[in-house]
Amino acid sequence: MKTRQILTVLAAVILVFSTSFSRAQSRPAGSVEIVNVASTPATALTADTVIAASTGTLTLTAQPDCARNVLLAFTDGNGSIPTVKVTIYGKNQFGYDVTETLVKKTTGSLVTTGSVTFASIASIAWSGASGWTSTSDKVQARMGDSVGFPIPIAAAGDLYKVQRATVLATPVNQTIVAANVSVLYCSYKLPANQSSATTQWTFWARPSITRVQEPSAGATLTK
Repeated sequence: MKTRQILTVLAAVILVFSTSFSRAQSRPAGSVEIVNVASTPATALTADTVIAASTGTLTLTAQPDCARNVLLAFTDGNGSIPTVKVTIYGKNQFGYDVTETLVKKTTGSLVTTGSVTFASIASIAWSGASGWTSTSDKVQARMGDSVGFPIPIAAAGDLYKVQRATVLATPVNQTIVAANVSVLYCSYKLPANQSSATTQWTFWARPSITRVQEPSAGATLTK
């Protein structure tokens, strides 16, 4: 009788272990889903603002839909936009406080693109502005096209699988472009051919067991 009871218990243990192992295999450690990612990454985060003083702040009108880099879009109303520094304050996908300062120079592109991924933004301020005389010279902060995933990686190859799915659709494996992987910020630049208002992205990565998310070049991180 005791032998039968022991065998019954062992069978139950094996069944539970097998079920748990199967579930673990279907959802490997180091994978993360990021849902409802907008198809148009340049969504506005602030009002389009005239820089009317040497220092000031941009009024936030939205938050990133997920951890995103930030870009600044300038409007040149009189053919000459002076230099200005814009600093973004917020938290990244790991929960760290981060800041990034972007500089618009007097020549070149009217879009300045950041690298740090912000899961949330607390404030955006400008400084060092001088010579802004036109009321049509403006700046607006927008979401960039790089998405941060909360998996610390040590090399671009650690991101080994990326899937994309529209609502209720079957996920499709994406070709990973190594140049689009940022090891420093644990982010991936999304392709330009998104076709849905909301998408679901799943990232698979081999988590680094040696890397700690430390202060990075171009950003200040504290926690």
